[in-house]
Amino acid sequence: MHIVFDAFGIKPGSGSIVIGNVVQGWSELTHGDRITVLCDGEAPFPIPEGVEVGAVASPFSGKLG
Repeated sequence: MHIVFDAFGIKPGSGSIVIGNVVQGWSELTHGDRITVLCDGEAPFPIPEGVEVGAVASPFSGKLG
């Protein structure tokens, strides 16, 4: 399975800690899933080994973009 986390709206703080922990936990499972985090530039949380980062332009403008 390919799991994609949309991290465009995640900013540094408690939200990024929670999502970062979910990505970390999922990456530690022995399931063989492919994990990708989509973000605008650098990821807002540490990326575990084996997790791909898809740095693309934000699809939103304004407060989230």
